[in-house]
Amino acid sequence: MTGKPLGILAAGGTLPGELAKKVVKNGRDIFVVGIDGVASDELREFPHAFVSIGQIGRIFSSFEKAGCRELVVIGRFDRPDLSAIKLDATAVMNAPRLRRILKGGDDAVLTGVFKFLEDKGFQVLGIHDVAPSMLAGGAEIQTRNATSDELEDITAGFSALRGMSEFDIGQSLVVINGRIVAVEAAEGTDAMLQRVGELRKTGRIPRKSGNGILVKTAKHGQDLRADIPVIGTETLNNINAAGLTGLAVEAGRVIIAQVEQFSAALKTHKLAFHIEPSNGDR
Repeated sequence: MTGKPLGILAAGGTLPGELAKKVVKNGRDIFVVGIDGVASDELREFPHAFVSIGQIGRIFSSFEKAGCRELVVIGRFDRPDLSAIKLDATAVMNAPRLRRILKGGDDAVLTGVFKFLEDKGFQVLGIHDVAPSMLAGGAEIQTRNATSDELEDITAGFSALRGMSEFDIGQSLVVINGRIVAVEAAEGTDAMLQRVGELRKTGRIPRKSGNGILVKTAKHGQDLRADIPVIGTETLNNINAAGLTGLAVEAGRVIIAQVEQFSAALKTHKLAFHIEPSNGDR
């Protein structure tokens, strides 16, 4: 890393603010470019510029003026419809390329954005490069250990995710008594957990059918700068509401949002939290 400020291209949610605070606490200057109407106003407490999504040229010039050569792209963002956005001159000149990028799947879109930024002379980093304590295994969390039955479900879950990783169908699943009862698809983890709860209500999953574990990790071969899985208190609330008893993630390959609140929610719901040693890129 350089001694120059870290640039943070910030979309929505709490993660951009968490990252900014971590990096500053670790002694590095930052400059935030927030997407107007999407990024949190709390980011304005740091050196910043807020721009509309169509101001591609201003995004570049803001980072350049701040002396940033290394960037992190972080936060929730729905892909835009370029035809409905007012584009600046840089965006207009690059519109064909931007349209091609936006036609891909989620991982392909982010990879295309990274390549676009790198072609402009920036180096794109991931959270694992600049704030590894935000990842599973990077901060100590006190919770109960998984039982032997839960560990069997965890083993089955990671085995299944390894087998499915070549398909772009999600990053988590639910295992109950060794049986995979739900796999995350386009709806996301929280919606999948709500679906598990509905299956319990309708009797498709018996109410007394054992423990039940959410297993979550990044896909095999995934660029860890792009769409790395995130867990937070909402995930834990939905795990509890679905009648599950624990959560398992892979070290270094899942972000834990708001770790103090996350730890408190684990205790409140009496959930097991298992961190599987990283198997690298499998």
